[in-house]
Amino acid sequence: VNELERTGKIDRAVEFIPNEKAMLERKLSGAGLTAPTIAVLLCYSKMIVKEQLLATNVPEDAYLKTLLIHYFPKPLQERFSQEMQHHKLKREIIATKLSNILVNEMGFAFAFRMEDETGAPISAIARAYMIARRVLDIDKVWQELEAIEQSISGEQQADIIMMYVRLLRRVTRWFLRNQRLKLNIGKTIKLYTPGVVELKKVIPAIFSEGNHAHYDGYLKQYLDLGITAALAHELAMSHFLFSALDIVDVAYKLDISVTDVAKVYFSIGEFLDLPWIRSQVIAHTTENNWESLSREALRDDLDLQQRQLTAAIINLDKNQQDYMTCFRKWSEHHAHLIERWRRILTDLRSASVLNYTMFFVAIRELLDLTQTTMQLSEKE
Repeated sequence: VNELERTGKIDRAVEFIPNEKAMLERKLSGAGLTAPTIAVLLCYSKMIVKEQLLATNVPEDAYLKTLLIHYFPKPLQERFSQEMQHHKLKREIIATKLSNILVNEMGFAFAFRMEDETGAPISAIARAYMIARRVLDIDKVWQELEAIEQSISGEQQADIIMMYVRLLRRVTRWFLRNQRLKLNIGKTIKLYTPGVVELKKVIPAIFSEGNHAHYDGYLKQYLDLGITAALAHELAMSHFLFSALDIVDVAYKLDISVTDVAKVYFSIGEFLDLPWIRSQVIAHTTENNWESLSREALRDDLDLQQRQLTAAIINLDKNQQDYMTCFRKWSEHHAHLIERWRRILTDLRSASVLNYTMFFVAIRELLDLTQTTMQLSEKE
């Protein structure tokens, strides 16, 4: 709201949007925004996103032509799909559809927060989001959730949707951080989708005891809601897809199977208890924008280090087909640094209060282990 007001896009008084003091009071009381305020912000967000998209070549992206076709009734789609590509308002229709998808699915603040966190323009954010949707096959997920909406409560459905919103946000952010200069929607989807599909097929079979127990817990949670076994598996498995792009990226760069990389990746996470510290960072409350940026930076650092560790461990013996043997040799060779890392985790667990300074120091220690492993793999 402050940004919209600063740039002259919105007038609080005209739109009956609460002032800063009232906003803070509602936040402290847990009241949140009122429905009319949310509706106003949704409208303004869509207008601004559309305006910025029209100032770029995003509406010309070949992948987005389906948005134009689906704008019209089915009989017209079947008869005039070719003619539609020459519609005088083609760009405006595509930009409208794209802004609606982005804001309706992710909320009015998503694009602007992502812009603030990554420095990426709205055009890149829109491309990355459409890639994330397709790579995760999110349309199928929405259809399956709509089919069961009468059999579960609104709160339960909202929890599931929010899990996918977080996943979409994370995957979108990954593409912006790692593929910003290569964000051709069609080509990127073609590159990463097969790897994600392969990863889905091997979860939870590749898991060791700890991760399998977490998967079983999620599965039981969804089965207890009366959800079919197939959908319950899909939902439970999706909790482990936050790292899917890191795994697929390592597999492509090292030219080995996604399954082999995933085994090492998840084993490293469980061995070093990275899911625990990641969960603490995510759960830690933020009081201002700087703390929000700190939290995202910490998560990015953790993800990067786990990805680098995975690649470095596999590279310790390029001729070794049993990559888990590489993992065991690595753990023995770096026993001292690993023990130091575990002492740090013990200290964090015993602390009465955690803060971002403690997280930064801890992850800096993990960096020593990561860099040492990378240096050793380069020698090999």
